[in-house]
Amino acid sequence: MDPESRRIRGQQLLLFSGIAAAALIAFAAWFSAGGGEAPPPRSGVRARLAGPDTAETTWVRRSEARIGQLEARLREMETKNRRSDQENARLRARLKRNAEDGRLVIDRQSAAIDELRRKLDARPVAPPQTKRSAPGGRTSQGPGGAAPAAPMIREFEKTPDPADEDGSGAGPRPLSSWLPAGAYAEAVVLAGVDASAGVASQGDPRPVLLRLTGRARSAAADGEAMEADVAGCTLTGAAYGDLSSEKVYVRLRTMTCAGPESGTVIETEVSGFVAGGGKAGVRGPVVSREGALVEKAFLAGLVSGAGETAANVLQAPAGTAGSENAASLGDLGRAGLGAGAGSAGRRVADYLIRRAEQYQPVIQLQTGTRVTVVFIEGAQLDGREDRKSNNNHGRSR
Repeated sequence: MDPESRRIRGQQLLLFSGIAAAALIAFAAWFSAGGGEAPPPRSGVRARLAGPDTAETTWVRRSEARIGQLEARLREMETKNRRSDQENARLRARLKRNAEDGRLVIDRQSAAIDELRRKLDARPVAPPQTKRSAPGGRTSQGPGGAAPAAPMIREFEKTPDPADEDGSGAGPRPLSSWLPAGAYAEAVVLAGVDASAGVASQGDPRPVLLRLTGRARSAAADGEAMEADVAGCTLTGAAYGDLSSEKVYVRLRTMTCAGPESGTVIETEVSGFVAGGGKAGVRGPVVSREGALVEKAFLAGLVSGAGETAANVLQAPAGTAGSENAASLGDLGRAGLGAGAGSAGRRVADYLIRRAEQYQPVIQLQTGTRVTVVFIEGAQLDGREDRKSNNNHGRSR
């Protein structure tokens, strides 16, 4: 090897040795600094710092949800306040009507008392009678010694009965204690009925129960109908069906309302009817169940006719002799079967016809049906009976 090659090789070895020494020094420094330790374990939860935009968005969403809840509560409170205001308005109107009715009754009673007082003041008072002795020791009254005639009743006068001043007699009556004729109110059927539509159904009506759901409207004053408070009262009636109109007709009997004191009720006999769709009577579905029985009776009649025909055909001719005319045992058996079938079919047909006659079509008045109740006669609402006549009081003049 020439000297030049030896020199180049020595330089390369020197360079490699420097690089290896530098690498060894770097490895020693890394190892001494703790780089050889095992990396710390990683948890399954990764944390990420939220930026300003993310935090602001979260706060805005929470604020909007809170504001929505507050708005919902506010709307609920407003609804409750409106309901309370409406209820207070109704109560004030009712109290006002009651106060007006009370003032009207008091004014009428005061007028009646004043009228009685004026009549008592205008009644003539008889002068006192004086007695004096007449000649002969007899006592005489008045001039001439003749005794005055005894007072006699010359005229009767009808005076108002104080018991009628409360509105139970003739004349104006307050709606707080009187349900006028012609009043009408909305009602709902509590206990329906299957009203018979037979010929004699009116003689055997079925009971029905209704509840009034509104106030009874009556005559109008100044463009507004006057009302009587009968909401919540129950009515009993008698119902019967009419097949020609497919309606149930109800006649009212008794009305029961809450009394003025707690735990008391008032029962009043009423007269009226129930209307539906603007006409008297309530239209309902017609149920007829005799069709199947009539069909069975028809089939039984066919069997009866066929059996009797077969029995007549297979009967042996009377007054004949010979084997060619004599009926065989088979013909006799078939004739007997035909006669038996005819008799059985006839009996079954008669039985089914009698059963079908017992089935009468009915018209249903369903529970929950909205109807209108019309009162055709006035009735008391305070529990007192209506006085049909006034007492006559005599007075002498």
